[in-house]
Amino acid sequence: MSDSEAESLEPVEVETPPSQKKRQPMSEDRRKKMLENLAKGRKSRSENLNKKRLEKEAELKAKEHDFKCEFCDTVFKYKSSCTKHKKICSANPANEGKEPTQTFPVKAEVEKKPLEPPPEPPKEEKKEKKKKKTHWAKNGQNFGKKWAKKWAKNVFL
Repeated sequence: MSDSEAESLEPVEVETPPSQKKRQPMSEDRRKKMLENLAKGRKSRSENLNKKRLEKEAELKAKEHDFKCEFCDTVFKYKSSCTKHKKICSANPANEGKEPTQTFPVKAEVEKKPLEPPPEPPKEEKKEKKKKKTHWAKNGQNFGKKWAKKWAKNVFL
């Protein structure tokens, strides 16, 4: 190595980032206040969550039993069932003195007759199809069957 290269190979100092400042130790009074605040926050959070849960459950129960008859307090699962019931409810003042209407159709007595098999439709005879004659000529030229056979042999050999 030459002298110039030896001089250039000096050790390089690497700068290290300064270490983070350390926190000052917490005093006992300060630590107690902090822990009390944390406990208070946890307690209020759990109370709020319980309130919300209870409110949701109450809403669900209210939705399930919203469909009540105003007259006889019968509970229905669906609104349509409730409205149908209200029309025929015996406790409904609009229905007083009236006979309850039937919600199902009345079956009329039908005469029972033995079933006869349906008559068979008449069978039509099939018409015979006429065979079409093969045209050996093209473009209006009629050379005959023999010529067409010779031509086909020559062309397709």
